[in-house]
Amino acid sequence: MTDTTSSASLHALFRNRLGSVMRSPVRDARLTCCVCLAPLGRPGFAMCWQCHRHASHAGREGWQLADRVVPLTYSVDGEQSNLDMHRYKALGSDEERFATDAWQRLSLLVTAFGLRHVDCLDAASRQPVSRLTTVPSLRGRPGPHPLDALTAHLPRSWRPAPLIPSLHVPEQVRRTLDPRHFTVADPGGVAGRHVCVLEDTWVRGGHAQSAAAALHAAGAVEVTILPIARRLAPSFAHNRAFIEGTQQDYALDHCPVTPGPCPAPG
Repeated sequence: MTDTTSSASLHALFRNRLGSVMRSPVRDARLTCCVCLAPLGRPGFAMCWQCHRHASHAGREGWQLADRVVPLTYSVDGEQSNLDMHRYKALGSDEERFATDAWQRLSLLVTAFGLRHVDCLDAASRQPVSRLTTVPSLRGRPGPHPLDALTAHLPRSWRPAPLIPSLHVPEQVRRTLDPRHFTVADPGGVAGRHVCVLEDTWVRGGHAQSAAAALHAAGAVEVTILPIARRLAPSFAHNRAFIEGTQQDYALDHCPVTPGPCPAPG
């Protein structure tokens, strides 16, 4: 099999397994938030309302948010994509979970980024990623979170940089922006480093941005949040118009990092 045939087969695999369920993210300053890629409901603004609120809050508190957010797809309420984001972590055992279509689709999304777009992220960054963490639950979930298993599809050179969740955070504030919700287990391991934060679903972003702010406070010089999905609710009129008008089936060669083609390495 030639390299060209192999590449075509790989593209076909991702298109066939993901294209009818997942959507490529839209990075367009005219249409989407410059942070989370949600559709803009207010013409002339660079950020959605929630990301602007986070930026204002962080500015008042002196917190530094993520340098960039790179969603891999959108999950839409009422569609299979959103069901996948719930079902992949619903089952008790790894054996049951790994056999589900939901888990396999999410694994393919993360694998696609690891295979094709890690170099894109490094090219768009001040320095290459060298540390990796996930956003831990504040609900006291026992045992490893299923999200942790998905990190196996990302570069092994990204060494773990665990975050420790705070105990007894009231439910009503768990999604608010507050870096005190997390402690960096090894501050020396992230100091001066570019840390990638893998998150499953970005809804409002406060949970992941709290982790990013905690990492920056511990000395990380660059933080990228990598949500598997940016969730959209069609009940909002501007979301519904965006979903209906900008359908982009998932494609391996669609760069999630930049608004154009994949950047050249270096």
